[in-house]
Amino acid sequence: MAPDLFVRRARPGDAVAISRLNNTFANEGQMLKRTPEMIALAIDDYVVVQNSAGTLLACGALKEYSPSVAEVAAIAVSKEAHGKGLGRAIVGAVEALARKRGIFDVFALTLQPEFFAAMGMRMRQGRGF
Repeated sequence: MAPDLFVRRARPGDAVAISRLNNTFANEGQMLKRTPEMIALAIDDYVVVQNSAGTLLACGALKEYSPSVAEVAAIAVSKEAHGKGLGRAIVGAVEALARKRGIFDVFALTLQPEFFAAMGMRMRQGRGF
């Protein structure tokens, strides 16, 4: 990842930008649509990649299902930033957030299995990683 990019926890003021980035892909049928209000309610579960100009280039979230199981969810990387390691950085940050919360069983439901397979994750029962 370039030195002018950094990963950080999302803040309430990021909800609109996260929604816009997410919905770029939702409009193409690649992920679920999320409104700024939905994101704002779960903002503590989101991480983002931001450039030095303050533009959000990638996002992702941790969706908890129980005290011990959570999903790596809502991974989106702006199209102009594809191929720069931002998706990998976001997944790593979401996994770190899970560990910080004491969650060690993390999975992903995805329409992009190649992305997760490239990071060394393995598919379970043909349904997710």
